[in-house]
Amino acid sequence: MPIYISALALLVSMASLGFGIYQYRILKRVRLGEKSNNLLRTVYTLQRRSEDLKHKIGCTDDAPECEELHAGINHEADAVFSKVASTEGMSWTELNEMEARFLSLEQEVELYYKQVVELGRFNEEVLEYEKSKKTLTNQ
Repeated sequence: MPIYISALALLVSMASLGFGIYQYRILKRVRLGEKSNNLLRTVYTLQRRSEDLKHKIGCTDDAPECEELHAGINHEADAVFSKVASTEGMSWTELNEMEARFLSLEQEVELYYKQVVELGRFNEEVLEYEKSKKTLTNQ
């Protein structure tokens, strides 16, 4: 009788180990999916900010063009979309490297946007100064 109980306990332990491994594999896939989803959200946000920057540059006088930056972001985004959508998936290392690259690009776009806003503010101040100078000379 003790041999049967020992065999049953061993069987339950092995089944528990198998279930633990199964859960680990499933959770790993879920975490990779969440990380991929967050990366895609970051990419979409970056593309939107890049479009906003492009529009802001179009509305601002004397602003430097950002076509290379915008094209580079779109190219990188397309690469990420195809890689995440592929059947082979991506590893944690690849996801982290891509996320770091896109966060760096996001900061670059944000700084560029701030420069364009500051240039627009400067242009408005110059315009106001020139208008006030014209009104003083006309009087």
